Amino acid sequence: MPHNRFYSAKEFKNSQEIILKDDEQKHFKVMRLEEGESCEVVNGKHQLAIAEVKDIQKSQTTLIIKKVIKKAPLTSNVLCLSFLKAKKLDLILEKATELSITEFWIFKADKSEIKELKKGQIERFEKILVSALKQCGRLDLPKLEFYDSIQKIPSFKGLKFYGDTSEKALPFYHHLTCNKPTLAIIGPESGFSKKEITYLKELNFIGVKLSEFILRTETAAIVSASLMSHASLILDK
Repeated sequence: MPHNRFYSAKEFKNSQEIILKDDEQKHFKVMRLEEGESCEVVNGKHQLAIAEVKDIQKSQTTLIIKKVIKKAPLTSNVLCLSFLKAKKLDLILEKATELSITEFWIFKADKSEIKELKKGQIERFEKILVSALKQCGRLDLPKLEFYDSIQKIPSFKGLKFYGDTSEKALPFYHHLTCNKPTLAIIGPESGFSKKEITYLKELNFIGVKLSEFILRTETAAIVSASLMSHASLILDK
């Protein structure tokens, strides 16, 4: 994965000019590229552009696209999380993006550690997704959605699981045998409320065990993302 990879939300086409500003301009300055040199640009929409540095200014840099490469979408893997402290969400978003999670649904659980997220935190989360996208080499930017309660989470066509600490729950990997879109929902540190568990069962979510031991929320989320990622790798072959 090259270090000189930048991000632009635009759709790419040959001979198009791309302007790097703000965070991307800061990244460009760190790379110390010169006019005429090549670099890569991703847009989070399954496109990779091979570009040439055309013009460097103090506040922005102009690139010109020489070639566009498109990649097929990843298998849909959704990680659904309750509201958590920002540092925990930072970690989960970064690592789960590297593990090919395609969507993050974040909801207010009955026992959530916090009840709302500030605008500045959401903007930070979006920057973390872009940074992880560039670093790990994937071409699609995960979606980030927020919901007021578990009941507001949209319907999902595919395999649906929730973290279950009961002895009867089978390991998560036991169910990952079909190449289908998958959603895993992780509760807060204090767990789901009885009302939420009843609701999940009514929607045919399957309770699964992630470990022999009780996991912290961020650990459970990363384990779930890893298992879904590996299932996609194996089954896509």
